[in-house]
Amino acid sequence: NADYIKSHYGIKKSDTVIVKNSVLESGTEQDLKDWNSFLRKYAYADMTNPENYEEFCKEADVQNFIDYFSVQIYWSNGDWPPNNTASWKCSAFDGENPYCDGRWRLFLFDTDFSTGLYGNTYTSYNANGFSYILATMEPYGEEGRARVEKHRKAREGKGFVTVERACGLDALDAAGVGGADAAWLLECVSNLVGNEMYLPSNSELNEQELAARIAGSVVRLADRVGALVAVTNEFPLDGPGYDAATRKYARVARAVNAALRAAADRVEELPEKEEERP
Repeated sequence: NADYIKSHYGIKKSDTVIVKNSVLESGTEQDLKDWNSFLRKYAYADMTNPENYEEFCKEADVQNFIDYFSVQIYWSNGDWPPNNTASWKCSAFDGENPYCDGRWRLFLFDTDFSTGLYGNTYTSYNANGFSYILATMEPYGEEGRARVEKHRKAREGKGFVTVERACGLDALDAAGVGGADAAWLLECVSNLVGNEMYLPSNSELNEQELAARIAGSVVRLADRVGALVAVTNEFPLDGPGYDAATRKYARVARAVNAALRAAADRVEELPEKEEERP
């Protein structure tokens, strides 16, 4: 809190901005808007671009970010990053204090769910976070097969265990592939919805029942693994060129997203890429 910042960095409480778990703890509403703007700005930024990296260095203490992420990953904090995140900065400028430069920094708190403290291998020091990827894309046609192959090559040699399953998540044996205590990335719910829609076994379900079955399978998978991050998309309910099947897909996908949003510990909505905005 502000007392810690004052005692360790010599910054007055009135000049301290703190955002914990996306909630403003100290500072002004504009400070919170600035933090959220910072997150949106760099969500899709290509940090291999020297100009982007230089701009990031002006707004954040890079060494602090490196140290922070390194230690969280090293001791495998199982209650982060969906929870227990905190950022701070000094709102005043003081040339004699290197921390009063207006740049964002991160600090640690509530790190007990780590280093295997509770006997969970997911939080052990040698755990491999996000080592399992659940790929749900069904490779229809040449274009689909090319996209799947592109994703496979992107993951190649990076230590991921990829499980390709287009539908039927209830039948996925996470323990059987060694992933019961691991963190999984589901990529993505949108593909899963489309695949489940055309399963013969789901043909008699109405839209509400179908959405409940799909969302339920994702939630039940989350209960069987250490952690689950599900990537999804939101679509307009109608648009140029939509046929009846497309409109149904958009409605079911939205209902699934709503159910997952209600069940999730945390929801992050990323802005569209600038080039994708109309």
